[in-house]
Amino acid sequence: MPLLPLRFDTVLCRYENDVRLHWPLFFREVSALGMKADRLEKAIRQGAVSVLRGEQTLQQSRRRAGVAPELAVLQVSLSPPRRERSWSTPVELELGYLRWPHGAAWRAYVPALDIEIVARKEEELAALVAQQVQACMMRRGMVGSLQELTWLHRIREISTGSTEVETHVPSPRQVEQQAGNAEPAKALLKAAERLDKNLPPEVFEVDDTVDRMGQLLTAHQPQSVLLVGPSGVGKSAVFGQLVRRRQDCGLGRYAFWSTTGSRLVSGMTGFGMWQDRCREIGDELRQQKAVLHLGNLLELMEVGKYEGNDQGVADFFRPRLERGELLAVAECTPEQLAMIERKSPNLLQAFAQIRLEEPSSPKMIAILQQAAAQHPRSDRVRIAPEALEWIDRVHRRYATYSARPGRPLRFLRNLLEDAPAPAEPPPNERTRAERKSDSASRSAANRARLHQVELTQRDAMRAFSIETGLPLAMIDPQAPLDLAALRTHFSNRLIGQTEAIDLIVDLIAVMKAGLTRPQRPIASLLFIGPTGVGKTEMAKALAEYLYHDAQRMTRIDMSEFSDPLAADRLLGGSFQGEGILTAKVREQPFGVVLLDEFEKAHPRLHDVLLQVLGEGRLTDAAGRLADFSNSVIIMTSNLGAESRRRLSLGFAEAGEPTQRVREHFLAEVRRFVRPEFFNRIDRIVPFDSLSPAMITRIAQRELAQLQQRDGVRFRPLQLKLDDGLAERLALQSYDPRYGARPLKRAIERELLAPLADQLNGHDDQTPLHAQAEWPATGRLTVRVRPAPRDADLTIMQQSAGDLADQFSQLRRQVQRLMRCAAVLQVRNQLFRLRREEKRWRARNPQGPQIVKVQKELASLDEKKERIAAVRREIFGCEERLLMNCYTQQSLDLTQIRSQLAQGKVAYEKQLLELYGDLVDQQTHAGVVIYSEEPRWLGELAAAYYAIAVRREMIVKLWTLSALTDAQREAFLRSEDHHLADGGELVGLGASWTKEELALSKKTLLVATERTTVDADLFHKMSLPTLGVFLGIHGPMAPLLWGEEQGVHQLVAGNKRQSCLVQAAHLMVEHLIPPDRIDRRGTIVTKNPRRTYEKSRSTLHDRLLGQSFRWTSDDFSPPLESLMMQAVLSQAREKLGLAED
Repeated sequence: MPLLPLRFDTVLCRYENDVRLHWPLFFREVSALGMKADRLEKAIRQGAVSVLRGEQTLQQSRRRAGVAPELAVLQVSLSPPRRERSWSTPVELELGYLRWPHGAAWRAYVPALDIEIVARKEEELAALVAQQVQACMMRRGMVGSLQELTWLHRIREISTGSTEVETHVPSPRQVEQQAGNAEPAKALLKAAERLDKNLPPEVFEVDDTVDRMGQLLTAHQPQSVLLVGPSGVGKSAVFGQLVRRRQDCGLGRYAFWSTTGSRLVSGMTGFGMWQDRCREIGDELRQQKAVLHLGNLLELMEVGKYEGNDQGVADFFRPRLERGELLAVAECTPEQLAMIERKSPNLLQAFAQIRLEEPSSPKMIAILQQAAAQHPRSDRVRIAPEALEWIDRVHRRYATYSARPGRPLRFLRNLLEDAPAPAEPPPNERTRAERKSDSASRSAANRARLHQVELTQRDAMRAFSIETGLPLAMIDPQAPLDLAALRTHFSNRLIGQTEAIDLIVDLIAVMKAGLTRPQRPIASLLFIGPTGVGKTEMAKALAEYLYHDAQRMTRIDMSEFSDPLAADRLLGGSFQGEGILTAKVREQPFGVVLLDEFEKAHPRLHDVLLQVLGEGRLTDAAGRLADFSNSVIIMTSNLGAESRRRLSLGFAEAGEPTQRVREHFLAEVRRFVRPEFFNRIDRIVPFDSLSPAMITRIAQRELAQLQQRDGVRFRPLQLKLDDGLAERLALQSYDPRYGARPLKRAIERELLAPLADQLNGHDDQTPLHAQAEWPATGRLTVRVRPAPRDADLTIMQQSAGDLADQFSQLRRQVQRLMRCAAVLQVRNQLFRLRREEKRWRARNPQGPQIVKVQKELASLDEKKERIAAVRREIFGCEERLLMNCYTQQSLDLTQIRSQLAQGKVAYEKQLLELYGDLVDQQTHAGVVIYSEEPRWLGELAAAYYAIAVRREMIVKLWTLSALTDAQREAFLRSEDHHLADGGELVGLGASWTKEELALSKKTLLVATERTTVDADLFHKMSLPTLGVFLGIHGPMAPLLWGEEQGVHQLVAGNKRQSCLVQAAHLMVEHLIPPDRIDRRGTIVTKNPRRTYEKSRSTLHDRLLGQSFRWTSDDFSPPLESLMMQAVLSQAREKLGLAED
């Protein structure tokens, strides 16, 4: 080859202590560090020759600059950040950089930052370099850290030079010869993976199976092996263990490869191409004396077939397998084995079959113990033995699709990976025994063992609850099930169905106790009753309670399956795809399956349901199994509803209807279905017709929910509804045959349609007043008119300038958020985890440690991206608004207001997320309200209750009254701590004695729990009630109500009424009321926490210094806004974002 001299430019940076870093420009692969210049130049010449040896001439020429670079210096002045005490004066930096012309443009390179800049003209280069250097330093977070700036100042001197090397350049003929003589890659390397070079993970308790495989593969006449077992039993893992123990099994000289059917034919598009590849693979395996893992045999049998060719890859390999020329290990399930035997019976003769069975309970626990001991975090995390037993037990009950030990092992590994790292105590807090142990053994493992994290059975329950969606109360025997709260949950969703609610509550209690029958659905229920009475709503409520998600309910309208071929559509036939029912259950095994109007389905489907209700399993035509043992099956029906309505006219005795209704529906169901079907239904739940009073209550609830619709909430609208509107709508729409559905249609027709017509006559930013009233004589009338100019509404008309100012303010808030310590901590964690990932990738790229690091990296990356997305969106909106203002283009103020509101919501969401990472968030708050005026007490309690319900929190309510002498005597005579009416004594702690009660001089109260909470409870509150206790459970509950403590004063005319609010993490039984709270004048009205002026409809918050006006009778929305503002203010203070 001819030699070509090549001259290239070099860069030399001198650091402290006369250390030099030398590298050729445009050679990022080559650099040298040292103190002697001649040695450095020799090293970079050798490195450059090594790099150039394999490159083409064109690529070599790209490593040269057209003109020798020249040096330039950039002066950078950095001001100290705000509130930084250690940095008070500006810092001046000198950064050297290289510059050279590149065609018509100019290029610059800054070694200290390793960035390159391109300018169109020479005179633009210096300014562009200064701009990009500042931007780079801000991107890397260097402008706020003196330590980072110190690294930039380490370069003492930069110089340039050049050197020359000789490189071989191939001629065109040599290039052509090299291309022709290139050895093609071997087929085995293309289509398979070598296993004995990178050993699979170790598995346990499979030595007998591994020994049997070794005997078959090393016999006098070696045989290939077919592993038969259910999915998850460990077929592939057993082969991996054979690779690990190949020396013990006499296979030490064998190579082990792994492939799949799809990989063998990947890229083989031409006729006969995959056959040639498989032939080459067979020859290579025979020469190497190797064992090939083929994966799933059924897939291998089907892969490679096409029209005109019935031979798959498995049948192609069969002659070699039978002659022993190819040793292979394949696997399949028992169901697939039957299909293989039916389609290709000769194929199975080429294999010796080994069946793998699921391990027994003791063996499974032993596997889990060994897996936990061998886990990489075993020195930092240990798991309790009872937790391992529970993991085995719960997976035998609930993990029905995957055989053991696969699913329990994956769950255990995830549990260990997600466990928190143990905290190393400070040196001054370590015990004498620990210091003694450290002095005796300095190994990191011994020190870590002193502070291991132990995972208990409850930790495993919590992880399983998160993974499956099952409530913790249903799988944890120690978690109590509050039947009263459960009954309240369903009562709030269904009105007037007491019998149905009681049956569902009893059923959940049975499920909680673990008394349901195994190998069957969790429950098989038949909801029967007239239309429109809440059967579907009950199924949704049950799904929400059991799985915390209404989307876990799968509804199938059985009236669509009334023809004889309906079963094929529901289950999947031979010539159809996957069935509707089986696909849904396989996709989500933990859920509620609602079969609506099951009596309208074809009788053939009743036989299918018979199998589901009896065995909890269903197999479609393709052999795919659907397991219903983790589902609740609910069927609905109208059977007997019409005859029940006629029967109800004759009821006389008070206790008779419930029993007669149940007997009536039982008789109707027995008459319709066969006895074997009837016997498989766990509960028949009757739903009665709705009375006029129940329809009125439903109407009141629907009208209350109307205020929460988007068209009312997100526009400046004050909607006022007549007091008697609910009764009039219920009276007009009542029909016992159709339940509540006519009511909803009446609300849409009589109220919403006229309201929408008139609202559409105004834009969505015009403040409006709407009133709906129904006079005694006449029809419902709806009037919408513009609000007075002085009305204080939630959305005010704003000019483009005002919006620009608000965007600028929001942008500054986001900038402060990006610079706060919490975001800096996220960046530091990302930097640390990326370095850790790099270290683990170099050590063990397939290990579990890197998987955990990658999980944490993904979570932090998502958090960082969410914050960055808020910044980009707000910056972009502000820029577009300002550009439109400067160019005097038309503006869509409605859209801009919407973007501003969305930006504020996104910013506050990220602010609260970062705040939540700093504080230990509790989920329970006990809020106590005392007042001498019951009416004001009821109004404030109603507002707090509405806020909690709106935020989907769980609320319990107790009314508080002073302990009378008669009640004191009753408590002293009683054997327990409760009165006959359920009242509970509070003020002496959770446990008290009669002696303490008799001698106590404290103020004692009687707390009475209210299981039914409605508007009447608050409006009709009167003496002797002097307080309300709200037990609120939900996210942010302590944060929202923690800032509410103090006196809340209502100003109505000349009267001032006060409420004392206390909030803490306590239960009602631990409540200690203020002394003399039962006497008038105890609540001091000086410096109230918040003032409510009814005449002006104004809320004034003293701590925030803000006022809000409410535009309807309900002042809970502005109150909720003030509470959120208080939480946001606290979050800004904790994160260091409070404005100066």
